[in-house]
Amino acid sequence: MRIVSTAEITANEEVASQIFLLTIFEPLIAQSAMPGQFCMIAAMPHGQTTDPLLKRPLSIHSVHNGVLSFLYRRIGHGTTLLSQRKTGECLELIGPLGQGFDLTNDNYVLVGGGMGIAPILFAAEDLYARNKKTVVVLGARNAAELPERVLRPFKAASHALYLLTEDGSLGKKGLVTDDLAEVLQQQKTDAILACGPLPMLSAVNSLAEEFGVSCQVSLEAHMACGIGACLGCALKARDGGYLHVCKDGPVVNARLVHWDL
Repeated sequence: MRIVSTAEITANEEVASQIFLLTIFEPLIAQSAMPGQFCMIAAMPHGQTTDPLLKRPLSIHSVHNGVLSFLYRRIGHGTTLLSQRKTGECLELIGPLGQGFDLTNDNYVLVGGGMGIAPILFAAEDLYARNKKTVVVLGARNAAELPERVLRPFKAASHALYLLTEDGSLGKKGLVTDDLAEVLQQQKTDAILACGPLPMLSAVNSLAEEFGVSCQVSLEAHMACGIGACLGCALKARDGGYLHVCKDGPVVNARLVHWDL
């Protein structure tokens, strides 16, 4: 059920340089949300201005006691304005939107790269709470992008947590796919859940096909509406057509995507 709401900000904390954790009290959306879904969030308090006109799509990072959290990077006009919003202000949001992860298997490996870690926590917490095998592999450019404030809930919601950074400043030096290959070799895996840049997702899909493991990817795209009306978030599908990330995704079977990047 899609809900349009004006809800109160409970926190908007800069947890690392340019990376923010926004929490909003919205129990109706929280109750309906599934891991992998997202919300369209206004950057400015409700009714104050139409600049920017469009809401921003943010993956749901976690849900607790009616509070939705969103992990986002400040990169443009909209997210800069959003980062300036204060506790107690009200923002308009629409959600939950899109297709979430299929969590019906028993043994999962969850992979997040860069800001692709945002939707991975919600899935990890859901799986861990239901006693599913939950292994998490997270990657970033450097240690600053994986602060303890972000890592703490992952440690609490995984049976094993692997960390990689491109410069080696935290965990192993390398890319998430380096450890993913080792994990797939060492243990039973029913499905991979992944989110991150398209080249990373393409590499994850290749490993999934090599090991014969199901793979679901959460796709990232610019969105104007979030409900499939504008058709602006199209991505090539393997069958020659297009996937619209907001409606067909953001979570799709990786084998449906045309990965010739």
